[in-house]
Amino acid sequence: MKRNKQKLSMVLALLITSYSIFCPTQIVNAEATADSKVISSESSKLIEDKMKPDNTKILADDELAEVLTERGVINQTHTERLYDKEDDLNTLVYLDNDGSETAYIFNEAVKYVDSNNNIKDKSNVISDNIANKKFVDKYAYVNDKNDINSYFPKTLEKGTGIVLDSKNVSVEMYPNTNTVANVKKQNESLVVYDDVFGKDIQLQYEPIFEGYKENIVLNDDKVNKFSFIIEADGTYLEKNCEAINIVNSETKKTVAVINPIYVYDSLQGDTPEGETHYTFANSMDFSKISDGKYEIVVTVNQEFLSRPTTIYPVYVDPTIVTVDADEGYRKGIEDLPLYNGSAVAKVSSGANTAGVIGYVDSTYGVGRMLMKFPSLKSKVFMNSKHTIQMARLNLTDVSGQSSSAYVTAYYYGGTPWTEESVYSLSEWVGAGDRIASAQFSYPDNTQKYINLLSAFKRWQNDAAEKNYSSMQNGIMLKNTTSETNTKYYKGICTSESTSNKPYVTVKYFFNGVREKKYEPFTTKPNINCLGYAFDVSAGDADKLRVYMSGTKVNKNTEITEALKETKTQMNKWLNEEFTSSGWREVGSYDATINSNEWLVCMRVGVNKDLVDGDTKGLYDYHFWYRANDGKWYNKHGWYKESKCVEGVLNPASTMANSSSGWEYETKDGIIYKNFYSSDTVFYAIKAN
Repeated sequence: MKRNKQKLSMVLALLITSYSIFCPTQIVNAEATADSKVISSESSKLIEDKMKPDNTKILADDELAEVLTERGVINQTHTERLYDKEDDLNTLVYLDNDGSETAYIFNEAVKYVDSNNNIKDKSNVISDNIANKKFVDKYAYVNDKNDINSYFPKTLEKGTGIVLDSKNVSVEMYPNTNTVANVKKQNESLVVYDDVFGKDIQLQYEPIFEGYKENIVLNDDKVNKFSFIIEADGTYLEKNCEAINIVNSETKKTVAVINPIYVYDSLQGDTPEGETHYTFANSMDFSKISDGKYEIVVTVNQEFLSRPTTIYPVYVDPTIVTVDADEGYRKGIEDLPLYNGSAVAKVSSGANTAGVIGYVDSTYGVGRMLMKFPSLKSKVFMNSKHTIQMARLNLTDVSGQSSSAYVTAYYYGGTPWTEESVYSLSEWVGAGDRIASAQFSYPDNTQKYINLLSAFKRWQNDAAEKNYSSMQNGIMLKNTTSETNTKYYKGICTSESTSNKPYVTVKYFFNGVREKKYEPFTTKPNINCLGYAFDVSAGDADKLRVYMSGTKVNKNTEITEALKETKTQMNKWLNEEFTSSGWREVGSYDATINSNEWLVCMRVGVNKDLVDGDTKGLYDYHFWYRANDGKWYNKHGWYKESKCVEGVLNPASTMANSSSGWEYETKDGIIYKNFYSSDTVFYAIKAN
């Protein structure tokens, strides 16, 4: 479901940093199993029709998981959700209309296991369906499609607050005032309470997948201190950098975190020279009232609120999230902003909600970011039996700066790091070979992707050799337009952001079950291209000639007619050799094939002017097959050795004269590069 989110143009406003830091904890995900589906039919034609992607059944945008529409994904290719292939709660997988699959990998869990042990997509939409009896009387709304529920009361007052409720903790927080504010629903995921800390001071609340986000909206500088009461039985609070951890008293594990606050005003666009429209000179402190009950005081920098350049309304933005302490530490994406300024070089920025890429100022120096993808190792597409067609790192810039700048990804080869690491020279100079770039600018190019296809292919090859070091090191992001001028910096949302978090999109397909097979050169007839591609004996391969002998295909036949007749005879041969349920024609090289199938392609050639020995005029057919390493292999004639057709992904788009796979060599050794020039036909063959 599409959602209208409030635009926060200066959210970065350099969420940069020091005073906005806490040491991260994270939510973990369950696992699911995937089974391959084998589809059979009475005939190859029926099978073909059933398996062929239906381009008319593209999923509507509102049929996608909410997390995708939140991220601005517009569907043009997905036809079906492949639930069985989603191996954790961080991952979504869709079937595409070309037969390939697309996986989306997120930092956080975007699905949950409900009370009936069913896996469902999370939603931030709020409902008045209060199923939990203890909240029925006093509460108006809840995000009921989630296992981490935020309850919003009908009236916000002392003793009745916002409740964050999960399996590990229940936290209630309310303003420490004598006011009573009625709830107002602004949109499908936002509620507000007016005049809570004084006239024109509004509290806004919005669920996020792991908790909720609060905005204290100020329209003037009259109030800069805000007191809240927090109650959570069986817990205590502790300061963690500028965050506040809520800790289980018995297990000593953190079960929720109140993120560091950041404060920004309503400036739109570039920051005028010499002005600052954000402040980190704020504080969040707590004091104990009784066991499980504390007062939290948020203090906003009064000097910032009183500046003549500050543009109201001003937003004070704390966020509270739960931590699944039972499951351990697991994230789909980890990231670490690094700053080389001497004042912050010893401060971890791994919990920042954004990282500045480029020059910040004299205090922070230059910002870069490290990033890695811990869940890749378990993904099915990292298996060498799949071909990755696309791999994108999707990023959002919230700097609000109009100047265009390139953010470039490099392989990282420095010292090992975690999200709690601090700057070191060995990290800073750890950028290796360049991978790819994306150009960001406000307002039209704030959501872009960096093409990581070459990196994913490299990591896939490394994984096949059980070498995961490069994948575990990850990448470094640098500003390659400028690291000396503030007008070019870009503020990239991190995995700790409340929205616009980075995520990965991967498009891939299954190569097939058959191993590669080498056939050497022989002086006696061995096997021809048909027998080699379909893995049958020389005698069985020769049967096709019997079928073809009764046709009218010859050197003068038009190539379209030659292909049509060849396909007719091929069908007869295939039905005899594999039976009708053992093969099917598919539409393309990236069609979905089953776990017990492999792919063969065919072309024919006709040329009445070519000479083969004593014969003037040629008609012939030729076959390749794709092995489980994703490469195509073929064999010319009965005597020659087999060869890999290097560098070809799609045989149908390969020109006849550009690949040795589609050439023809006569008995006299004359090579015709452009002989097999018909359309390409693809067959999925079922292994015995």
